[in-house]
Amino acid sequence: MRHSIFIRRSVCGLLGILLALCLNSANAQTQNGMAYPIDIQTTLRLAGAQNLDIRIARSQLQRSRANQLMAWEKFLPWLTSGAVFDRRDGMSIASLTGQIAEAHYGFNLPGLVVSGQVPVGDAIFNALSARQLVRAAAGSLDAQFQNSSLEAALSYFQTLEDKARANVERQAAIISATYQKELHHAVEVGIAFRGDELRVKTETERYQIAIQLWLQRQRDSSAKLADILRMDSSIELIPEDSDLVPIMLFDVQTPLQAIIQQSYISRPEIRQSQAMIEAANAQRKAVTYGPIIPTLSTTMFFGSLNGGPDNDLKDNNGAKIRRTQGTPVSGRNSGPTQDILFGVNWKIGPGGLGDLGAIRAATAKLDTEQLRGQKVIDEITRQVVQSFTRIRSYYNQISMARNNVKSARETLRLTEGRKDYGVGNVLEVIQAEQALERASTEYVVALAEFNKSQYELSRAVGGMLPGNMR
Repeated sequence: MRHSIFIRRSVCGLLGILLALCLNSANAQTQNGMAYPIDIQTTLRLAGAQNLDIRIARSQLQRSRANQLMAWEKFLPWLTSGAVFDRRDGMSIASLTGQIAEAHYGFNLPGLVVSGQVPVGDAIFNALSARQLVRAAAGSLDAQFQNSSLEAALSYFQTLEDKARANVERQAAIISATYQKELHHAVEVGIAFRGDELRVKTETERYQIAIQLWLQRQRDSSAKLADILRMDSSIELIPEDSDLVPIMLFDVQTPLQAIIQQSYISRPEIRQSQAMIEAANAQRKAVTYGPIIPTLSTTMFFGSLNGGPDNDLKDNNGAKIRRTQGTPVSGRNSGPTQDILFGVNWKIGPGGLGDLGAIRAATAKLDTEQLRGQKVIDEITRQVVQSFTRIRSYYNQISMARNNVKSARETLRLTEGRKDYGVGNVLEVIQAEQALERASTEYVVALAEFNKSQYELSRAVGGMLPGNMR
């Protein structure tokens, strides 16, 4: 009897191995036959390589830097130049040899005019605001990189969880199929009830359906992961089984307040919020105090003066005035001339001193940025608390689920032993197999969720930048 049982078990074991190999082969195949392994470190490295949101944030940073350069350029005077020709004809009073005389004359001023202006107040505060906006854009880029890395990590562990759950169902199907073969042989020799065989067959088919379900979900998760990594979704990414172990980025015994304080220092969103507040404050000062600083201006003319009296000079009685030595004989004269004008000016009214509307708008914007900053702090605190609570919970669940798997496996072994000696029944074995399946599934879920929570907390603390990634 024992010898026949040993033979049946050996044959069923070989059949189970063949079934496992077939299922593993089916799992490794994709629709187009392309499947590639991937691990968590590779996933994190690829997360920021081609991500469109990161590229958009990087472009916004470049734009902010360009705006900062434009703000510094305002310290340089803007210049205008042009050619001028000024012609004037008419009456004038000439003073020659101490006598006052009326003279008809004409002159022209051909030359070049250069004008420059420097709005000092606007230049100062715009430069301060532009500098803070660059800091805000840099913080936005870091935050986007962290978001993309977290999204990729969560998608990776979801794919790994789906794969592990398919393996759990596969192991359950192997155990059930082995038991089904034993019952089928017993039914053939007339020592078992066919209804028991059909009951076990139903369980085996249920496990096989579950395998297909989780393989489908694994493929869906793989396509989502490939999309996040900007890869071809037709290529199936197969996570490494070795990554389904607890990842300890944070010690569960660390005080919660210490992690919260660390998040206030490291999160790029806080740096971004502080920069936006400083930029809004600089804009408020620009409209409040900027108009007090005058605008510097200058005008320069370079050309020649051409012209002079059209005829002889006469006194008030019509008598000709005798020219003294040095008086030009001709009525036309010419020579170079330059005019330079420096000035300061203030603007009063809209856009200048006393613009109450602009001051109130800038103040309201500053208040808005401060309130947004408080919301950012509250949101970060919530994320840290939730992630850390999940880590502690799943850490305890992992330990309990591991013990549960051991107990369920031992229960199945003892139940199968009772069956061999004719003491147990088929229902007990089925229930033991189902208990092992549930315990293994709970263990897999606890591991995957624990690792997800570790990376969620790492994101909440602000530690998912390339230099801080472990």
